[in-house]
Amino acid sequence: MQLASRLRQWPRKVFHGWWILAAATGFNFFGHGLHTNGFPNYFLPLTKDLGLSRVRTSIVFSATRLESGVEGPFVGWAIDKFGPRPVMLAGVALAVGGYILIGTVVHGFWSLLVVYVFVLSLGVSAGFFPPISAAINQWFVRRRGAANGTLVGGFRLGGVVFAPLTAFMVIHFGWHTAAIATGAIMLVALLPLCFVIRPSPESMGLLPDGDQPGRDLSAHGAAAVSRSVRTTVDFSVDQALRTPTFWLYTLANGLKMLASGSIMVHMIPMLVWKGIDQQAAATMFGLTSLVALPFSLLWGSFADRWPAHRVYAVSVAFSAVGLAVITWSTAPWHLYFFVLCWGIAEGAVPVMITITGDFFGRKSFATLRGVQSSIFALLGFATPVVAGLVYDRTNSYLGALVPALLGTVASLPIYFFLPRPRLPVAAPSPTPPQGPPEPSQ
Repeated sequence: MQLASRLRQWPRKVFHGWWILAAATGFNFFGHGLHTNGFPNYFLPLTKDLGLSRVRTSIVFSATRLESGVEGPFVGWAIDKFGPRPVMLAGVALAVGGYILIGTVVHGFWSLLVVYVFVLSLGVSAGFFPPISAAINQWFVRRRGAANGTLVGGFRLGGVVFAPLTAFMVIHFGWHTAAIATGAIMLVALLPLCFVIRPSPESMGLLPDGDQPGRDLSAHGAAAVSRSVRTTVDFSVDQALRTPTFWLYTLANGLKMLASGSIMVHMIPMLVWKGIDQQAAATMFGLTSLVALPFSLLWGSFADRWPAHRVYAVSVAFSAVGLAVITWSTAPWHLYFFVLCWGIAEGAVPVMITITGDFFGRKSFATLRGVQSSIFALLGFATPVVAGLVYDRTNSYLGALVPALLGTVASLPIYFFLPRPRLPVAAPSPTPPQGPPEPSQ
């Protein structure tokens, strides 16, 4: 009887933020595992069956960057205003509907463009990662890096499972059937997880990290105290936009987008170009997620101990090495070293999220992330299209990989030397005019 009573009370004693993190990680596992890691398997079959060039297929895939750039600030505002759950529910509905429509009504370029960009991608880009990352940023402060690492770990584990599984479905059952099956899995898996998410610990009478009011943080060491102090400063959107740090950080993200934008869409075709068959290329694509999985946790824990922007700069160096390998590799086995380096670097994605929270706080996190996405959305659109155009004209990806490598190298010192932002100082109020001195008595 005592054991049963303790088991009933145990969920109430666990900090609710851990349930939020578990639900968000599961959401990432199914949502981004099925879509972000699974949908690149549709690139070559869609190109062939619909009679498209790689440029036209790239336009469809990369147009989502423009779409997310337009809606990013509005989605961020909605998350900060209404909380993550309503945005997640809308996103799941659109994503599920989008996959079902792809499997039933897409028969050409224009139907693919409309369904993929304005239904499926809108649901994913608005309702998947932005709201759950905003929720984690609210629920964790001292443990923000580790929490974001766990969150992205779900994304990586989903890639390990669903990249090869989606490839198998597409190759053996056709992309129509695979799309409908994906929509059904999303509906069953994602909908219940939305109802676990709560907007903030304060909404439940709690504090971030499960802290108690008046708790002494000194027992957690200087790093914990430093993180707690610096994240009590919450920038408004206007204040953040007036700091040089915001624009330098956005510039660095844009330069790195030269690589990540094209690699994410074209990795499987690039591996096929290097002599790997499609099923093996899909497995290698999933292998990057397998490599990234432990490093998501490792990079996140590093960001809780050292400045997050410098931790991320180290990860960018691995990206540069990997890009150099795939650019000039002369044997298929070299590509496994590319997969290793790229997976290590991609494991640092949670650190990017941590940087925004550490620098600008919790108040306007989602809106600021949305503003950033809108700024470099053009690069995210252009780079895959240019990569497809380069291949169509030269039968090679070399002309796309070299600029990607140069942009990645250029972003590295910017990340490393990012200055910590300071709240803009308001101009002093003008001194009211003084009247004539009163006559002395």
